[in-house]
Amino acid sequence: MQMPAPGDNDDTTSDGVFVFTSTAPAVVVGDSVCVTGTVTEFSNTSTTDAQNSLTEIGTATVTKLSSANALPPPVTLAPNPNGAKDQLERYEGMRVQIPNLRRRRSHSGTVNESAATSSSDGAFWGVVQGTNRPFREPGVEVTHPIASTVPASIPLFDSNPERIQISPEPQE
Repeated sequence: MQMPAPGDNDDTTSDGVFVFTSTAPAVVVGDSVCVTGTVTEFSNTSTTDAQNSLTEIGTATVTKLSSANALPPPVTLAPNPNGAKDQLERYEGMRVQIPNLRRRRSHSGTVNESAATSSSDGAFWGVVQGTNRPFREPGVEVTHPIASTVPASIPLFDSNPERIQISPEPQE
């Protein structure tokens, strides 16, 4: 859910938040709601990206206030390749748009070599057009510390702050 524009008027914080309920609330896109619950950081420990958490209102109660409200305008994302890994966190849970996103690689799926078939879960990584291919040294994790003894000639993972993951799963 996201606050109506202009939000909290602080460009360094998100105007959106994820809401977890044990059952689907009786609301639709465009409804104005009042939510009560506890703010937590949710981390999906079943994925390889478990260190990236999402701020959410957990075990929430949702009350509809009105319907057919205009959606907040989307924010245009333009990640800085030299920026911090968490530079897009201020848009977490918000409505965004990315003009000219170039797909870089698929995220996950399955391959059946004996049947010569493959499938994808639909998720993928992309970068804004004009951004160089993000570098990731195979086997170097995001949280891997940079040792002072590593020669300057050996490239290390730069956290790829310009990389954006797109997931087809609806955020309801």
